[in-house]
Amino acid sequence: MKTQFKVLVYQGEYVDASMLFKGLYATGKPRLYNEYTTIESLLESLTAIVDPKDYKDYYINLQQCELKTVNLTFQEVKLDQEEFERKIHQTLDDAFDKAIAKMPAIFCCPNKLLLP
Repeated sequence: MKTQFKVLVYQGEYVDASMLFKGLYATGKPRLYNEYTTIESLLESLTAIVDPKDYKDYYINLQQCELKTVNLTFQEVKLDQEEFERKIHQTLDDAFDKAIAKMPAIFCCPNKLLLP
């Protein structure tokens, strides 16, 4: 299993690659690049599909960054069937509660009209 990757960094912070056209934004979840990726190869791959003049800010921001090598370690977690099912149900319950909270009150309780 592959464990070595590169991440985009600016002044010690992970960079949100999807926001490079707007500026240098930090992220807690960096994109993982192949261990052989370079800033130059990222610029070349973008140049192959778009006109660099249209993405001037992207190019400038990307050139200020660096790619740092990171090593990922994988930890095997073993759950018994009961614990696994409890975690799945809790995740589904949480997602359902969040979805219900976003709905207008009329959809929450079909037998009784509640005004938001």
